[in-house]
Amino acid sequence: MRRTAFTLIEMLITMVVIVVLMGLLFSAARLFGPGAKRAKSQSILAQVVTALASARASGSAVSLSEHPLAASAGTIVNDKVNVPYVRALFRRHRSGDPALATDGEALVGVSLAELPAAAIGDGQPAPGTRLLLPDDHLDDGMLCPHLYGMPRRSLTVIGDGLKKVTWYRRLPKPVRGVSVVSAGRTNDVESTPSGIPTGLTSGTMTHSTTIANAAGGTSSVLRREFLRFCRSAPYLDLNGNPGGENINIDLTGVGLVTPGHVVVIGAFGGLWTEMIDPVIAPDWMGKEHAAVGGTVADSKKAFEASLGPALTELAKLGAVYQPANDTPLIRSERLWTDGATASAWEPGFTKDGTTWKGYRLRGPAIYDAWNTEILVYRSTTKDGYIAVSAGVDGVFRWHPGVNGVLNTVVTAFGPGETTDIASPVVGPSGDDQWGGRDNIVVGEQ
Repeated sequence: MRRTAFTLIEMLITMVVIVVLMGLLFSAARLFGPGAKRAKSQSILAQVVTALASARASGSAVSLSEHPLAASAGTIVNDKVNVPYVRALFRRHRSGDPALATDGEALVGVSLAELPAAAIGDGQPAPGTRLLLPDDHLDDGMLCPHLYGMPRRSLTVIGDGLKKVTWYRRLPKPVRGVSVVSAGRTNDVESTPSGIPTGLTSGTMTHSTTIANAAGGTSSVLRREFLRFCRSAPYLDLNGNPGGENINIDLTGVGLVTPGHVVVIGAFGGLWTEMIDPVIAPDWMGKEHAAVGGTVADSKKAFEASLGPALTELAKLGAVYQPANDTPLIRSERLWTDGATASAWEPGFTKDGTTWKGYRLRGPAIYDAWNTEILVYRSTTKDGYIAVSAGVDGVFRWHPGVNGVLNTVVTAFGPGETTDIASPVVGPSGDDQWGGRDNIVVGEQ
C-alpha cells in the first residue's frame, strides 16, 4: 500500500536537519556581518597603533595632521598671504562660549590669557577668537555630522596636512625671568609728542598697566609703541628699497604677559631687538606664517613612513585607500569625491554647498570595515597613540537621528563622560542619539 504522508520520525529528522542548516546559515551571516566588521576594525586599529609606536621607538618620524573637515586654514588675503579658505567652525569647551572665528590667521602656542580680548586693528578678528586650543569642539554639524562635537585634539589623521587644510602661526611664549642687555626698548613715556622715540633705554623691562585678555580676566601689559633696530649696514625692505641704519618701528599695539613674565631683549636675525609677540609686529619682522601643510605627494610619503611594514597587512585587510586621481575635489578642494550624492546625511557623506556628496580623504588614508576614515591622535596621559573607529553608525559622538538634524549642544557630555565645566549639558537633545556607544578605541587615553 502506498504511503501518502511522512512518519513522525521522518518529520523529526527533517526538522533537525532544517535547524542545523539554519544554525550554519546564521553562523555564516555572523562571520560576514557586524560582528566580523567590528573584529576587523579592531584589528586595523591595533595594527595602526602598534606601527606608530614602533616607528616612534625606532626614531622614525610619525606624522599626524588635521582632518580636512577640521581645517585651521582661514581666510587671510593681503599682499603677502593668500589663504582664501574658510576655517572649520569650532566652539570653546566652556559652556556658553561663542563660536570661534572662521576667518583670519589661526594662532597657536600661547594661552587665552596671553592674547588681548579686543581686535588689534589689523583687519582680522580678535586674536582670542583665532587661537586653536586642544579641547575646542567641532561645531560644524550641518556639514559633517559624524565629527560634530569632537575635540580638536582628536581630529587628526595619519600623514602630512595639505596647504589648503593647515595654516596657522605659532606665537612665542613669554619668557619667565628678567634679561638685562646693552640694548633696550622705547616706551610710550619716552616718546615725543610727534611720535618719534627719543632713544633706546637699557636695563629691565617693567609692567606698566593691565588690559582685558581673551580669557575673561586681565593681564599685565608692556607698552611697546616703538622699537628701534640698530644695524651696521642699511637693510632692504620687502620691495627691495634701502632703509636706514637705525629703524624705528611703530608697533601700534600692546604685548600681553602673564604675571611673573617679561619679554626678553636679545639678538635676533643679526640685530638687537625685543623678542615681541608677532601678533602686533610688522610682517617682515620675524612674523611666522606657518604654512605647515604640503602636497598630496608629501602626505603620501609621510603616511608610508609613519606606518612602515604594517602597510602590507593593512592593505590585505582592505584598510588602505587612495583615490586613483586627485579629482574631482569638494569642500574647498580639501576632499576627494566619488561623485555619489544623497538626499540626506549618511555615513561617508558631507555637504558640499547644498548637496550631500560621498567623500574620501585626499591621498592615502586608513578606513575601518565600514569605510569610514579612522582618527589617530596622541594620548594626553600616556606616551603613545590612540586610534578610533566610528563603528557601524558612522558617527563619533552625536547621531542626528531620524530627522537628520543635530539638535544637541556641541559641548554636551555623553553618557559616562566627566563634566569639568559649570552648568554642563549632558545627553542628546531632540531625536539625536549618543553615537559613541559603538565606537572602537585602541590605545590608552
